[in-house]
Amino acid sequence: MRNQLLLFTGVLFVILFFSYFIIPFSMLLFPQTAESGTVLFAVFAVTAAAAFSIFTAESGRQLAVVWISASAAVFLYAASVSLLDVSLDVDAESRGVELTEYEPFSETGRPAQLGTEASLQLEENAPALDGATALYPVYAAFVEAVYPKGDYMPYSPARSTVVSTQTPDAFERLIAGNTDIIFTAAPSAAQEEAAAEAGVTMERTPIGLEAFVFLVHKSNPVTALSEEEIRSIYSGEISRWSELGGLPAAITAFQRPEGSGSQTALQSFMGETPIAEAPQDRTPAGMGGILEETASLRSERSAIGFSFRHFALSMTEDHALKPVHVNGVPPSHDTIRSGAYPITSEFYAIRLAENDAPEIDELLDWILSEEGQSLVEQSGYVPINEQS
Repeated sequence: MRNQLLLFTGVLFVILFFSYFIIPFSMLLFPQTAESGTVLFAVFAVTAAAAFSIFTAESGRQLAVVWISASAAVFLYAASVSLLDVSLDVDAESRGVELTEYEPFSETGRPAQLGTEASLQLEENAPALDGATALYPVYAAFVEAVYPKGDYMPYSPARSTVVSTQTPDAFERLIAGNTDIIFTAAPSAAQEEAAAEAGVTMERTPIGLEAFVFLVHKSNPVTALSEEEIRSIYSGEISRWSELGGLPAAITAFQRPEGSGSQTALQSFMGETPIAEAPQDRTPAGMGGILEETASLRSERSAIGFSFRHFALSMTEDHALKPVHVNGVPPSHDTIRSGAYPITSEFYAIRLAENDAPEIDELLDWILSEEGQSLVEQSGYVPINEQS
């Protein structure tokens, strides 16, 4: 009886230990490499099982039970890693872009390059960075230029100091002190209030310019709208395309969740004009979601959505969408630079005033330098020093 109890306790220990300690640890080490993680875990499992067998097993049956338990633990690990890989794939799909394509120092990454060594090199205490999906290519280029070579996986805050958790989470992490600088559009009123409640002050450094664009399907005959017409659509005053010279179809106006960068941009554009409440199925979570829904077959005759120019027209796959001209002006690099396009705004590097790490000041000064602004432009945006 004593040996059976000891055997049962040992088997339980093997399963619990590997399931709740080694699995999470290995997933942190190998969040996207199931094969390498499984090999590491298998070594742990087999070694532990062998040691346990030597000290406790008195029969072949007991030995078989131990090895079966170890095999079950390996299976649990492999399943966990597979689920993690699926979740990362879903994250990329909802964003509409695979950020690992811009990951600094990676074989697949392609952030913008200076061509020469940057004048700033942060060898130690490099600031932790986070931000919006659309701006990840910009600050990934900064990292490759001035940070020490390393593993900066964009989806892994537990492992990487340079990530993109998207705008709402990035603000939460900044306010909580879990990151040093975030790259986003201006904060919403709710995000400003959250900072005040936490007793911290956010400082914004403008680093570039971008156009906020409204998108319709390419088959939609409407090619241009005035600012007032767009406000009337999103307030619910205009509800059919025929009122704008289009098809006799109801307008489906998609929005984004509260706190997202593009929804905050919409609120800023609307000003005092109230925004009509959108049903849940018209409020996609990810930036890629609003493009996909606007372009979908069920919506193509009726939909309008919004995003930022470079993300919608360059970073994502072709969604058969076109940006409408606003007040007769198309969104382009030149019309943003000149100020002709009417819905243009700054984007920012945002820090906490309470965080006085000198490396943050050094990085922000460098971003505003000729080198840093060159990377802003090469990443598809208009440098802040070219504002008319």
